[in-house]
Amino acid sequence: MKNIYIGIVAALLMLSAGCDEGSDSNDNKDVDLAGNWRYQISWRNSTATTRVETGDDGQITNESDNTSGDLALKLYFTTSKYEGGSINGYVMASKSFGTLEPYNYKYNISFANQIGLPPLGIYFVTLVLLENTGSGAYIKDYRTFDNTIVIYNVPYYTYSYYYYYY
Repeated sequence: MKNIYIGIVAALLMLSAGCDEGSDSNDNKDVDLAGNWRYQISWRNSTATTRVETGDDGQITNESDNTSGDLALKLYFTTSKYEGGSINGYVMASKSFGTLEPYNYKYNISFANQIGLPPLGIYFVTLVLLENTGSGAYIKDYRTFDNTIVIYNVPYYTYSYYYYYY
């Protein structure tokens, strides 16, 4: 029964596993992540709650003369360390923000999502900032955290991890 249960969770998560975001190829390269960011993940049975928030000085900035496209943050779990380009992994949290005016910023960001756990394994954690330009969503900036997360069979326990990017 345990193998079937894990198999169902893995099948459901394949929907998010195919999220492949393009790398930056548009002209507005001045939208980025600044300062400190942190995340927390806790899970019980097959459901994970993931929270992303800024540290004391974390923010999304637009240092250009143009209003940005629609912005979004996504926290990915990937099986290899993300170092730029397209990303493919499990989206564990996401939040859309709309546009950002020229020379402006968003701060005090905090959001949480609930989702099924990815398959058992070891994952790298990356926060990406996406901008939708009308021709697609492009990764404008990212933070790959130094730690890895180990997902293992935890049917009746809750675990929380706090990691900070400096």
